[in-house]
Amino acid sequence: RKPGTTRKYNWRSTTCEDLAQFGEGVGLYFKFLKHFGQTFTIISGFAVTSIILNNAGVSYSSKKISASALLLSTIGNIGGPEDGQGNIVLLQINQYNIFIDIPKAWASVILASIDTGIVLIFYISYMHWLNVQNKVSKEADSDHCTCSDYSIIVDNVPQDATDKQEWQDFFYKLNPIQEHGGEISNISIALNNGKLLQLSHEREKLEKQLDALKAKFGKTHFADYQEKIKKVERKLRKLIQNMGAMRSRVDFKAVVVFVTFESEVTRQEVEDEFKGILPKKHTLFRNRYRLKVHRAPDPDVILWENLQSKGLESRVRLLLVLFVTIFLLLCSSATIVLLLSAKKSLEMEGFPAFCADAPNPSDPNVQEQIMWLLYSDGRAVYQSYLKCYCANCAVGCGNKVNTEPAFCQEYLTNERNLLLLTLISAVGPSAINAGLTTVLKVLVEFERKHSSNERDASLARSVFFAQFVNTALISLIVNADITYYISALSLLGKDGLGLLTGDFRDLTSRWYMVVGIAFIPTVLTASLSPNFGQFAKWPATLIKQRIAKTNALTQKEIDEIFAGPSLQLSERYGAMLNITFVIFMYSSGMPILYFFGILYYSTAYWSDKITLLEVFQRPGSIDSTLVKLASNFFQWAVYLHLSYSCWSFGQLYSFQLYVPVITEVATRGKLSVKPGERIGFIAMVAERLQNAPALIPFLLLLAIMARDIIVAFLGPAYRHLLDMYRRRQRVRERRKLREMRKRAGYDSETSDDEEEDDEMMAAVNVGSQLKYSEALEYSLLQGIESYDILKNPKYRNIFSDAEYIPQADSSSDSELSEGSWGDDADELQRQKEEDEIS
Repeated sequence: RKPGTTRKYNWRSTTCEDLAQFGEGVGLYFKFLKHFGQTFTIISGFAVTSIILNNAGVSYSSKKISASALLLSTIGNIGGPEDGQGNIVLLQINQYNIFIDIPKAWASVILASIDTGIVLIFYISYMHWLNVQNKVSKEADSDHCTCSDYSIIVDNVPQDATDKQEWQDFFYKLNPIQEHGGEISNISIALNNGKLLQLSHEREKLEKQLDALKAKFGKTHFADYQEKIKKVERKLRKLIQNMGAMRSRVDFKAVVVFVTFESEVTRQEVEDEFKGILPKKHTLFRNRYRLKVHRAPDPDVILWENLQSKGLESRVRLLLVLFVTIFLLLCSSATIVLLLSAKKSLEMEGFPAFCADAPNPSDPNVQEQIMWLLYSDGRAVYQSYLKCYCANCAVGCGNKVNTEPAFCQEYLTNERNLLLLTLISAVGPSAINAGLTTVLKVLVEFERKHSSNERDASLARSVFFAQFVNTALISLIVNADITYYISALSLLGKDGLGLLTGDFRDLTSRWYMVVGIAFIPTVLTASLSPNFGQFAKWPATLIKQRIAKTNALTQKEIDEIFAGPSLQLSERYGAMLNITFVIFMYSSGMPILYFFGILYYSTAYWSDKITLLEVFQRPGSIDSTLVKLASNFFQWAVYLHLSYSCWSFGQLYSFQLYVPVITEVATRGKLSVKPGERIGFIAMVAERLQNAPALIPFLLLLAIMARDIIVAFLGPAYRHLLDMYRRRQRVRERRKLREMRKRAGYDSETSDDEEEDDEMMAAVNVGSQLKYSEALEYSLLQGIESYDILKNPKYRNIFSDAEYIPQADSSSDSELSEGSWGDDADELQRQKEEDEIS
């Protein structure tokens, strides 16, 4: 609902600026979708020209292949050197004697130029988005005040450093505090009590399970529920006893330290003190421990139970997750390979061109000849020639399906199986990706990231890589003869395990006819299925709420259903990165894929906006971590597209150019091989780059890489010099700031007048000049106000004095006791009710 009102947001009229009220990360996410949706709309308009040029090709028609409109839209219809020279007819109107054609070589150059222009437009749009993203982040940081603005997190601390006074004395000795009068507002020390916090989450699950069982028992009075209740109560009692024993421990060790200062300037200067290759002497804790200091994340996103997982334990967990992920990818890849193999065994590509070699349908013994093919040449050849006998086509077909229904029955069955396998092959990767996403959630939780932002970023990366491998790479690798190009992998090829030896050594017209055309439905499914699944949560939630009104067992269950699930943008970013990379990888040869980008981004924008306003809870603290992650990955999408374009356009028939270095590498590679041997992979790439269509995207790739390398090397130096300038600037402005505050009356002990307070508030910039104590006083801090774990509603009850302890054997045949509470039961109950209301 809108702040300060009872009216709900209307999903039809709500803008990206309105959605930004739910947090910086939410607003940036919808601006991201809108920006790149518009970008794909623009580049799709240019892609229409490529589709028209491809459709004018004659590669498939010259081979008498029945090609669909999708297949004709690929560059496979232009043809490679094996198809020879020729002209492409762009326009022919015999009535008015209009005939426009261009040579195939120039058509290839035009296609490469259009595609390179499209990438350039996308790259310019990407750079513009980075400026928008940085501007929005800076505005959000200056307009919103959080505890993180004033706080640092200190890592690499000694385990026995649990005394707050020792840490306070250490930081008061630092120059920014000693020389400029900075103050420390709060120090919180995180201990290695993660096991206690994990047990508390288990207790919440058991309490919820116990409430549900009691509600069921109250309705049915079944004895089975009574035994289950006793079992759960015993577990809960034992768990609470273990928690009590752990709470009484006094040997907890320090993990990290959170230090909150009075001003943001002091926090920045303290961070500066710990920067540098060599540590300064006064920054060594106990004169020997070098600390790692950086800005602390918001208190809302910290996962306190995971803070102790670091060092060797963190690396081991990450390694185990990596092994399990690779194993899952191998299993899912094997499933996709089996689907492709099953489809391949039922047909032979090139219909109806191969029908010219099929047995003559008019031959009296044609059925015996076709049946013999089943045993001599295999099922694929048999089914293909049976199709020629039964189906109708222009060349070599018999059209006997109506006159010979018994003999053609197997043909009809095979066509149904092929259709079913085609649908499964299109939907299968998306279904496997959905299952992988569920498993990856568990694996990311096992990694034990220190904040929810780190956890979400890890999940987004994992989902993206897993889905991209299944959607884009498996089909390419399975059908490619990789050992032909890399002789070092010959042991995996035909001479060894028989792997990496597909049917295709290049992206020829036949590759687009077999692999490319089957890939288009897969991309279409991947672009729509995540968004349809997201949108389906809206009616599903309405149904759950209607059912819960009459069938829910507890009030807590009703509250959870009507509150809705929490918003998880990490999965959405993973799916977005996957479809963007898939489109950009193959769109140079199949420009129709750009339109799938419009489908994805438009449906994602509306489905996410509707579900955010109608289904999900109000989002918590979501920052710009995920959108920055996605933006950084988009740079690699440009590299991937241009690299793939060089290879795909290099096989087209066009002009061979002399390029100084490239031509020399290709010539030396040819001269260095013996007769009968093939040239090396590098020489093969150099030879392909001499082709004019391949050279055009290669030059743009070099230009973008040169720009990024310059920024990568000069950027740190520039930032270092800018950092030094800003540090000196802060020192100069510090004195001015203190004088300004005195004139404004903040440091005066008088001035209690409310109107004067309002004037002082108007003179203060929340993001820079406001003190931490003043932000608390005027309730300007967003989120949790400190790093004290007792101030966090999620963990507060873990350390409360009163605990819910079920009585032993509390249940009877007719009545169940609600358990016993400690001495402060009333106060704890009141506190819990206040938390639920807030």
